Amino acid sequence: MEEEMQVTAVELLAQNEEKVSQLYKAYADKFSNWNKFWLSLSLSEIEHAKWIRDLYSAHLDKTVYLNEDRFKIEPIQIFAEYLQQQLAQVKEQEMPIKSALAIALEVENALIENRYFEVLQADSVEIKRTLLDLAAATADHKNVIKELLAKL
Repeated sequence: MEEEMQVTAVELLAQNEEKVSQLYKAYADKFSNWNKFWLSLSLSEIEHAKWIRDLYSAHLDKTVYLNEDRFKIEPIQIFAEYLQQQLAQVKEQEMPIKSALAIALEVENALIENRYFEVLQADSVEIKRTLLDLAAATADHKNVIKELLAKL
């Protein structure tokens, strides 16, 4: 796959993490009692975006590359549009905290089920560890959100 497409894909993945962060920040603003929880998730998503960009830019020697069998730009764009819709909705409509948690759970599940981080592959053990850390952090978010939702 040509390098321009790789850069586009990596940037789209990072931007999606930033959109998730924006959504969680909007939830923090909307639900003052849950502010710390949402801000923590939001900051974590910003960190994920940085990890994705750093992974690629630090290893332009081709130790990081796209898994062409897994990479499809359209689902990543559709996910970005979904996140944008959710962000607009949270700003325009009232919603209970349960709805926000359910949407967040759906977002984290989508990242896991669609295996977005498998779009990137690596030769280096260090890079593989970072990709595994991204997947694990997403799974952690999912589990925390799921537990909170179950308590409500």
